[in-house]
Amino acid sequence: MNTFLQCLMSIPELNSYFLSDEYMSDFSRRVKRVMEDQRESDVKNLLITREYGNMLQELHQNKVEIFDPKAFHEFFQKLHPQFQGLHQQDSTEALTLVLDAFHESLKHKLRISYKGSGETPDDFLMISYVNSIRETYKTNYSKIYDLFNADIMQTVICKEHGRDGEELSRRFEPYMMTLLEIPHGATDLYDCFEEFFCDESLDEENLYFDEKSKSRVKSDIRKRLIHTPEYLIIALKRFKQYMGGHYQKNSTPIALPYGNDLLDLSEYTVGYDKDEAVYDLHAIGLHSGDMGGGHYYAYCKNPDNDKFYEYNDRVVSEIRLKERESDIYRQGYLFIYKKYTEEVNVS
Repeated sequence: MNTFLQCLMSIPELNSYFLSDEYMSDFSRRVKRVMEDQRESDVKNLLITREYGNMLQELHQNKVEIFDPKAFHEFFQKLHPQFQGLHQQDSTEALTLVLDAFHESLKHKLRISYKGSGETPDDFLMISYVNSIRETYKTNYSKIYDLFNADIMQTVICKEHGRDGEELSRRFEPYMMTLLEIPHGATDLYDCFEEFFCDESLDEENLYFDEKSKSRVKSDIRKRLIHTPEYLIIALKRFKQYMGGHYQKNSTPIALPYGNDLLDLSEYTVGYDKDEAVYDLHAIGLHSGDMGGGHYYAYCKNPDNDKFYEYNDRVVSEIRLKERESDIYRQGYLFIYKKYTEEVNVS
């Protein structure tokens, strides 16, 4: 858990928010609502969020160089007993729970509107998108979504003769973490994204029912990004469960873009964000060893000087990513990319 906490704490916008009056206002407003309903899951989320906020406040006020988040660990595990001991494969799931807890504890109302009727295909696409998400985000938006949320557009594309390529349906889905499989023969992160965004064919046993023709038709499901987040969280599925319940770690080296080599996802993005789907590496979570015993540590960028540092238990040291490529490619499982907006220094 130390690893993903360190990665989160390296994000200046998240730190600033948790230390701000805006956070206190959002949290207090949500507490009043939760106390009225008294749902156990909501109470748990509030407690986790409060504990994280208190931890950041202590770090900020005391300006300590070394901080042990043991209290947060124990508190989290008490609320979620399935993470007692936090097995090697549990880190990504725990991060998902923490981010969801933050969002649920800090969500508020958001009014979304637009002007005009649209002129271009992108205009009409974005109007469809806004109309779809407006109700979803009306009472369900947060600073966490503002930083980490991506929206996927999932379309069903007809493959029948005479209608090949026709869009049969469209829906939009939010998510905060991109989970990538490591396909056979993969060498870099782009191979994993190619697998993630590959069209899924609906076979004869799972044909799509088309309302227009009132019949089942051959079709493909296509996924594309339509809203790209400020910070893109990527998790490689290095820990796989097999029959019998045992896990095995996949240490296949997966190269990833960093430094002047930016992550460009414009090929898989539609709408207004297509030209903004370019990212700069910000943090890496790594796991050395195997399922029988291993160790988590992190490489994070300091936004003040654009240099990367290794956070390994009580040891913090400046590093050059080029000299750590072998470890990054084989042991990296969690990557946080920041949307690229300007020239950065290579460390």
